[in-house]
Amino acid sequence: MNNAVPLFAVMMVFVASFCAATNLTSVTVFEDSPLGVTNFVQSPDKIYPGDNAKMQFTATNLDTSHNNVMLNVVVPFGTVRGAYSLGTMNVGATKEVTVNFDVPSATKAGTYDIYLYATIDGANYQVGSIPLLINSPDQSNAIISSVTTDDMVVAGAETEMTVTLRNVADFDAENVLIQIGGSINSSDETSDYLLPLSSDRVYVKSIKAGQEAKVYFSLAVSASAGPGYYPITLTTTYSVDKAAQAKITQTFALTVNAPASLLVTAPDASVTANSSTDIDFTIANAGGVAVRAVYAKVFADNFTFDTDSEYIGTLNLDDTATFTTTITPSGQLAAGTYPVTLNVSYKDAANVERYQLKTVNVAVSGRSSSAFGVSSMPTRTKSNTIFGFDYLTIGVALVVLAAGLFFGYRHYKGRKEAAAKAAPAHSADARKK
Repeated sequence: MNNAVPLFAVMMVFVASFCAATNLTSVTVFEDSPLGVTNFVQSPDKIYPGDNAKMQFTATNLDTSHNNVMLNVVVPFGTVRGAYSLGTMNVGATKEVTVNFDVPSATKAGTYDIYLYATIDGANYQVGSIPLLINSPDQSNAIISSVTTDDMVVAGAETEMTVTLRNVADFDAENVLIQIGGSINSSDETSDYLLPLSSDRVYVKSIKAGQEAKVYFSLAVSASAGPGYYPITLTTTYSVDKAAQAKITQTFALTVNAPASLLVTAPDASVTANSSTDIDFTIANAGGVAVRAVYAKVFADNFTFDTDSEYIGTLNLDDTATFTTTITPSGQLAAGTYPVTLNVSYKDAANVERYQLKTVNVAVSGRSSSAFGVSSMPTRTKSNTIFGFDYLTIGVALVVLAAGLFFGYRHYKGRKEAAAKAAPAHSADARKK
């Protein structure tokens, strides 16, 4: 029965060890130790150089009753080496022990052992050891950023920039703050051409280990920005276990495209079915940079052109050029409205070929005739008429006249030949008489 009491005490120690507060540190108790150590808790959970730390545990008497029990705790770094009196302890008796100590700021990260010794009734015993983990004060580069933009970044416009924050460490990052600029409360390194519209910083409460978060910035792109690459600097700060870590600065390049564009204008036109007219297309550089290799080509299904294309070349800022073409309706075109389209191709500052289309609606009116002195002759341009008659009318008249002369001549010749044949017969009859 006397042996059952120590065995029960040992069982209680193991049960208590499983019920202790969760902690990453595990206590090693030597096999022949007269004392058990359970319910170990350290504060803070993660200790860094310069911290004031505390550990608490329960000491249990596993042996026979003792009148004078002393527990010696040896903490590394030379900050604690003392004896804690536990007094008289019967079998299974417990005492709470609290040890306060400092971790020097020069301590290197790593694992250190705290040793426990006991002096019981004048005899010394080894009790166990407690591993103490000192974390690195600098856990930098845990957050890595990457940048994308949803649309093409164009000078004089706005764009949305997406920043992806990825926690590449094996610990959680808290109080993450990302800002545009070289440092918090400063935008000294921010590009003069890329300016935040609403806020220049975004706060993220926590990013778990191995996970990522996305934040968004609305940027205004300066109208004076030419085409090219512009730097934008992001600064990230965060904490690990409430300890602020070194800031992370990353600089990215955003591609700004120049606002190259052309404005092509032309008035609507009208023409009769048997005439021609001119259309003047005005081509203006309405963008922010010069454009090169400007080439104009006109096309339509129902008209012919005296000039259907022209190479214009370079248009500098605010330059204009005029492309003129003379159109003539094709065939017997019915009255109505028909499109004529000009396609202007050009190259922007990034040497990308672009296209600008302009469609003109041309009203075509049909031919007309005259009656009872009311003139309804088709409207003709002077360049296509002779004495008020157009070429087509004159041509038809000449064909009709030629046909009439030909058939008249044949008729006249046939009658003359018939008369010649009949003349001898009349003469013979006269002689008989």
